[in-house]
Amino acid sequence: MPLQVNTLVTEETAADVPAVYDLLKPFGLARWSLFFLISVGRGKALQPLSPEEGETLMGWIYEKVSEAPFIVATTEAPAYRRVVLERMKAEGLTGEQIKKSGATRGFGIRDGHGILFVSNTGDVCPAGFLSLVAGNVRKDRVADVHRNAPLFKSLHDPSQFEGRCGFCEYSALCGGSRARAYEATGNPLASDPFCTYEPERPQKM
Repeated sequence: MPLQVNTLVTEETAADVPAVYDLLKPFGLARWSLFFLISVGRGKALQPLSPEEGETLMGWIYEKVSEAPFIVATTEAPAYRRVVLERMKAEGLTGEQIKKSGATRGFGIRDGHGILFVSNTGDVCPAGFLSLVAGNVRKDRVADVHRNAPLFKSLHDPSQFEGRCGFCEYSALCGGSRARAYEATGNPLASDPFCTYEPERPQKM
């Protein structure tokens, strides 16, 4: 039976992540997923990593991916995709080599785009951590909600994102955590405050 282990990444747990990795190596896991904290629900009692600490940890994750005996993945850390591309480009890999590496699996998927969440009451939300209700399975087709609800349509379109995420060259493959943006600002289209990257601002016409 395939086994997946999820580890919550917070200020309190981050120092233990390498030890958790070493602990898991002998157990024949299929997948280890690191969930970067979104401060909702019980998570409000915990402290998130700073953006700089998150960037350092994502670099460590990238280094472990090639040697780990199981799949290592991240959740609510779409900036990791940028880290992966930057590291691979720095290592001299071509675009074709990057595609064949498998590292690009999941690029472009984010809260409300390629994923949604249906609650125990039937409410359809962009993600489990982004509980904005766009429909309900008792009266709506899930596919119609995902394709046509105004909230989902805005989340499908990176050009509607605001702040840095709105003009970042990585917006299509990353797009930032929409759940974290909403938790921090009340706006699911705002910039993800966890990202350290500073894209070049577009020139005004």
